[in-house]
Amino acid sequence: MIKCYQLRGGVDLERVMNREQVDYYIQKYGLDQHINEELRSFMTIQTYQSGELICTQGEEIEHVLFQVEGRMKIFTTSSEGKNLIVAIKEPFEILGDVECIQDVSCMNTIEAISTVKMLAISKKVIHQNGFQDARFLQLLLNVVSEKFWLKSEALSINLLYPVEVRFASYLTSIVCDEQNCALNRSELKDTADLIGTSSRHLNRIIKAFIEDGMIERTETDIIIKNREKLIAIAKDIYN
Repeated sequence: MIKCYQLRGGVDLERVMNREQVDYYIQKYGLDQHINEELRSFMTIQTYQSGELICTQGEEIEHVLFQVEGRMKIFTTSSEGKNLIVAIKEPFEILGDVECIQDVSCMNTIEAISTVKMLAISKKVIHQNGFQDARFLQLLLNVVSEKFWLKSEALSINLLYPVEVRFASYLTSIVCDEQNCALNRSELKDTADLIGTSSRHLNRIIKAFIEDGMIERTETDIIIKNREKLIAIAKDIYN
């Protein structure tokens, strides 16, 4: 539990630190152009650890969340109990925008796959103070429009490109960065779901990539060995 220390004048340190963090992320992602001072005053910081559910499909969502740190996966569960990965997200992302506008329950389950930090603001506050602000409404409109476009693009990708291209593009544009060029093997099932194939088929692709010297498989990771070859196969479809 976080202790609440009192400052001179009756102002508590926890509140001051929360406001400093909120202001830092507001500036970092340029949200000051869209979120007015009144809305900002209601924002809090929420932290989720790896494996923790951020929201659950079918449950009421009380806040609109702004992902500012960490990675998370979004998946939907069928009536038979099967999970389908919809997306893996890194900052910046907004969650609960559609649910807030339509006043519906959460459409997908969202799980942290690393430590995730969110700016949170309640739907009630947004209904009272945000829907009258054209700049904030423009932000929501842009986000919803982008999600619609990405959904259409994802459907086209799974129809138009073979699994080799999808997996190569996933490795180069999502997994690989300057600090970490590896995919944890525990994520392979999620990766297969995300790119629209079976785990068995993905394993065949991995074996072929290993034989071509593009990747290496260890006990824990799939390590990228030749990114240039992967780029030659990929179509940048997950950028």
